[in-house]
Amino acid sequence: MMDCNLSVYDLSGREIWRSSMRDNTGTSGQVNTYWNLCDKSGARVPRGIYVYRARVETPQGTWSTKSNKLAVTAQ
Repeated sequence: MMDCNLSVYDLSGREIWRSSMRDNTGTSGQVNTYWNLCDKSGARVPRGIYVYRARVETPQGTWSTKSNKLAVTAQ
């Protein structure tokens, strides 16, 4: 079982969306989520560059993070 958190930030560093997931199977090593391009209040985010950060933690307490940029190009 892995706990997975995915956050999306604007370039000012404000978190605009977050998702928490749990992989209960423990065998796939893969967790899927869907972002509908809306912020926490449900408003569609404008075009632009955003930063995401994914954090995965194992039952043993080890964790790993990955951050990167993503572009929202259409409205």
